[in-house]
Amino acid sequence: MHSHHLKLNLSKSDLLFFPHSSSPSADLPISIPLESTTLSPSSSAKNLGVTLDPALSFFQHITTLTRTCRFFLSNIRRIRPFLMDNLTQLLVQSLVLSRLDYCNSLLASLPASTTCLAFRDISPQAPVHFLVIPRTPIPRISEAKDDEAQLLGHLLIVAKNVANKEGLQEGYRVVINDGTHGAQSVYHLHIHVLGGRQLTWPPG
Repeated sequence: MHSHHLKLNLSKSDLLFFPHSSSPSADLPISIPLESTTLSPSSSAKNLGVTLDPALSFFQHITTLTRTCRFFLSNIRRIRPFLMDNLTQLLVQSLVLSRLDYCNSLLASLPASTTCLAFRDISPQAPVHFLVIPRTPIPRISEAKDDEAQLLGHLLIVAKNVANKEGLQEGYRVVINDGTHGAQSVYHLHIHVLGGRQLTWPPG
């Protein structure tokens, strides 16, 4: 590197080892000597906003993405009463394009559970209240396309699995708000799951 007038910045350099299925062991000590220093493998590395890991599971990347989207959606919900519908839709679509769509081709071969996000509602209406949203930008359930049936069904399966993990064996309510009369506040399709107490009917 010195002969090419290059210098390694250790504070910004990471080494990832991607073991092949036929590798003898993923725990073998691997390091690269570089002049007066040695670069050892890292558990993860971030490049162009994407966090990579040796197993290429993208678990840390998806976890961070989920946390970020929850933060932005919560802020949009706070200011929703002061926004017109078209401006709200523009904000949500901008969030999807800048966060969810960015480098999403890297997630194409991952399990189906990565096609949506689940997180707790910022203003819970029950002891357990979480949302399930697709990464695909669908403004309203009434605007969903027929060829998105598999994705919509998957959202319900994820809602069921998360509800089981939350201990809602006594039952829960699944709600999708649509449009003005449906009291939809954020124009990106999302499923509410509420439980942990006796719910009444009609909802109001």
